[in-house]
Amino acid sequence: MQINTSLSSSNADSDYGKTIPSKCVTFIDYLTLGINGIEDAATYFKWIEHQLKKFGVTVSKRFAKSPIGYDIAYQLCCIQNQNIVCGSIKYSACHKRVLLEVTGNGCAMSAQNDNFSWLVALTQQPTVFIKRLDISYDDYEGAFSIQAVDKAYSRGCFNSFSNRRPQKKNCGNSIGGRTRYIGGMKAYKLLCVYEKGKKSKSNIYPHWVRHEIRFSANSRDHIPKEALTNLDSYFFSAFPKAYKRIISKVQYHPVVYRESLKYACDLGRSVGWLRHQYGRKIKEVNNILGSEKTIELISRDGRSQSYARLPFITDELLRLKFGSELSGNDPVEGTLKDDVE
Repeated sequence: MQINTSLSSSNADSDYGKTIPSKCVTFIDYLTLGINGIEDAATYFKWIEHQLKKFGVTVSKRFAKSPIGYDIAYQLCCIQNQNIVCGSIKYSACHKRVLLEVTGNGCAMSAQNDNFSWLVALTQQPTVFIKRLDISYDDYEGAFSIQAVDKAYSRGCFNSFSNRRPQKKNCGNSIGGRTRYIGGMKAYKLLCVYEKGKKSKSNIYPHWVRHEIRFSANSRDHIPKEALTNLDSYFFSAFPKAYKRIISKVQYHPVVYRESLKYACDLGRSVGWLRHQYGRKIKEVNNILGSEKTIELISRDGRSQSYARLPFITDELLRLKFGSELSGNDPVEGTLKDDVE
């Protein structure tokens, strides 16, 4: 399958007065690499671990889920916090193949510490292929909302070059957040658009929408290795008719900003549940013993000193940029019926 690699005419400086920022506005959110021809798994695992440690990730002793045909599988974890799972590594003696899976946390660590330089270099080996690649863009202001996606679909903006309309699946509801899947679940490319602001209960970005394009290799279609270094081109040209409308409006946000916001939303949501479940009892104890003693009674240390926090997320950034997210939101009681088709 051929993919358009540019949309220069739709983003020309003369037409809009501004172009896509020089820095990549999209980011890798999930990556799976396959390495063929591996005879000695133990030695190769040690080499992989040595390379992963350069950006703060290591091979854990904990087992991961092993797919059919694979003999061993271990989790990849953050060195500073073993509770943060960054992916997995698997080996098949029958196929002599290693699968290296890098999830969202692992992609964030790689982007922050070495800008994917090692993973890109690894793919240049002839025995390495890309099995799956997820490229995402966070639309914090909701410029291309779920409603706009539905309208674009009905107008044929997601149709293929042969004008064939892809499959579409609707999930979720207007309270907890809606999700749209466009394309087949086993197709070469699948678009997933969901209201992350509602799912995360964000106070700063209530209209936050994440657009995620999932490329999956199969026996017919292969993911080009150049996609890792041309994320914007492969993202916007996957559905050029649909994303033509926002290509001149995109904004760059560094990985530290994205992950800090995500962490603040998760922590704030937990605070909301705590207040909803035990808020009155905590207040009563606070009236009797005072705030300092109450905090001492209800708080505890976990296995790690931080709450599954990536190492580059600082207290100062959370306090200055995302303090309102930490105030927490009470969970909504009751939900509307899911609009699943």
